[in-house]
Amino acid sequence: MAKKKIIKEQKKSWWKIALCNILGTIFVIFPLLVYAGLLDYHPSDPSFNKVTSEEVQNFLGLFGAYSADFVLTSFGLALIIFLLVPIFWGIGLLVFKSFSEYKSRIFAWFVGVLCLEIGRAHV
Repeated sequence: MAKKKIIKEQKKSWWKIALCNILGTIFVIFPLLVYAGLLDYHPSDPSFNKVTSEEVQNFLGLFGAYSADFVLTSFGLALIIFLLVPIFWGIGLLVFKSFSEYKSRIFAWFVGVLCLEIGRAHV
């Protein structure tokens, strides 16, 4: 009968756990704020390519107006995926306290959003 290998889990240091908690919280809250800004998007709000003297109508203020316009003009309908992925990453960081293969995940995220937007543009 073969012997089973026992792999001991390394205890994570407190600063790695704290970093995972902070980054996980940021990865969850920031996209949710952008989604909230998108819900109250108004075309007459100021943005990176529009200057206006009108009052900002987005309930998140300038942050909501600028972020909503940037995400909509940059990603279009792919913004749903663009903002959904970091939320799942944040939940994973908060639950599992690790973020493995982050370079390949970020690369795949950008390539996936780019392909989704290119595919949508040709329909």
